[in-house]
Amino acid sequence: MEIKELRVDNISVEKVEKGINFSTPIDQIIRPSDKLYKVIEA
Repeated sequence: MEIKELRVDNISVEKVEKGINFSTPIDQIIRPSDKLYKVIEA
C-alpha cells in the first residue's frame, strides 16, 4: 500500500511531524492489530 495523501484536521498536508495525529484515505479495512511502518530509502 502506498500513501498518496496525508491529512491533519481534514486538511491535506505534505508531511507530518512526530507526535501529530493524522489520517490517510485507504481502500482497505484497518484492524486494531495492524501496524504502520515508515520505509525510507537507504
